[in-house]
Formats: sequence, C-alpha cells, structure tokens
Amino acid sequence: KIVNGYLPPDSDSRDEFPFVLVRAESATTSIHSTDVTVSIVVGVFNDEDADSVGHDIAMDVVARIRGELIRLPDQLLDGRYQVQLPITWETVPEQPYPYWQVNMSTVWRLANPVSWRSE
Repeated sequence: KIVNGYLPPDSDSRDEFPFVLVRAESATTSIHSTDVTVSIVVGVFNDEDADSVGHDIAMDVVARIRGELIRLPDQLLDGRYQVQLPITWETVPEQPYPYWQVNMSTVWRLANPVSWRSE
C-alpha cells in the first residue's frame, strides 16, 4: 500500500502493513529551481521468531525503491522531477517489534516557472 502523507490516526492494526509513505517534508527555493525533501517511509509487519526477518523484508523494499529511483532516465520522474543523489536511508534505532520501519530521504529538484515581469 502506498500512502501520500501519513497513515490514518488509528493505524495501530496489522491491516495497515505493509506500507510505503511518501511525503514532502521541506523545500528550498532559488531563483531557478526548488529542491523538495521527500521522505519515503517503509513499514512492514513480521512476527516470525527471527528478528532479522522483518528487518530483511524492510531492507529489501528500500533496496528496490532506491534501485528504481537511480535507474530513472536522467533521474527524471514524470519528465520534471529530478531526484538528486545521494539518496539516504536510516533505520529506527528501537524497532517496535513486530513492526519494522526504514526511513529514506530523497531530494527532488524541479524548475520554477518563468514569470514575466513588465518593466
């Protein structure tokens, strides 16, 4: 399940897992372009005995997303959003077993529209 923004407030149940959250976190604008920091949060549920299984599943999802992003032609999505490298990720230090989470951080550059000013 891919979610724009945040999980619903009552998202404690297993039904919300697995998920990928995509949300804009911040932006920096210059005269020609805007860089938008976008978080990609991967969440999985796994209550098998081996703790590493849930972690491995989450890391596999992150690796697949990262691979698809860096294989974009000219790093362009939809012909106008250019992912900036490097892409970073980090795990949550204290995983709330049996839930597993990895947070990716990406930066996307887009050209600002040209505005015409009368002089």
